[in-house]
Amino acid sequence: MDFYAIPPLNNLDLMHKGDRYFCLAQLYIEHQHYRDFFKSLPDTAWVTLDNGAGDHDLVTEDILFEVMRDLMPSEVIPPDILFNADQTIINAKRFHRRMCEEGLCDDIEVFFCPQGKNQKDWLECYHWGLHTSWVKTLGMSKIGVPKAWVGSINDRGIMEGRINAFNYLRVNEMLNKPLHFLGMGDPREYAYYKQFSEFDCVRSSDSCNSIWSAMNSINWADGEFVRIPTPKDYFNREIPKDLVIEHIIKTNINYLKLSVR
Repeated sequence: MDFYAIPPLNNLDLMHKGDRYFCLAQLYIEHQHYRDFFKSLPDTAWVTLDNGAGDHDLVTEDILFEVMRDLMPSEVIPPDILFNADQTIINAKRFHRRMCEEGLCDDIEVFFCPQGKNQKDWLECYHWGLHTSWVKTLGMSKIGVPKAWVGSINDRGIMEGRINAFNYLRVNEMLNKPLHFLGMGDPREYAYYKQFSEFDCVRSSDSCNSIWSAMNSINWADGEFVRIPTPKDYFNREIPKDLVIEHIIKTNINYLKLSVR
């Protein structure tokens, strides 16, 4: 399983501590140095272009295409609408059709994030993505999955909701495409999946939690897993120049990598 490190804007070099790169479209549009960072990456770097839905900052389709044409990421997440399966599928179909019309289908993969207001709704949306050939990766939302599976909101029940969904998909032989876990609650979530042969489908996860926890002196290697909600101004904060915090950041990222490899 691969990890994406997501730091504040003034500490972008920490992205190199991850295995892949997660680009937030809203930040790409707003900040020149953010654009410069991503455009300086080697051609071999895997870049996921996110639409902002998980940050409650969804960009428009036009903005996503503007960023795609400029950056040419490895994959893109079409605009998914929280808890709305029908509109999420409609958006994905229209988005992919436009990608093909603009000659982008051969160079950029589609990453589809299922949504739904309940389990049945979410599963129907997931099933559509699973059986749509041009969808290459499926996303497990830190907001939509907990809401559909355990009725949790406000970043609660992330681990419990996604484990419940994973177990259902596993038992019903629906783990046939790579999964990416958007955001993180408890870092111990990923060790759970490792016990199953289907773990190979758990491709990756992105989160600022490894860094944000360290900024709050929470060291996972010491068995500290309390989750402090990520503040809305997280990207505008700056990591203190503190050797202890720098050490915990490295420790937290290594904890994730070692726990599933």
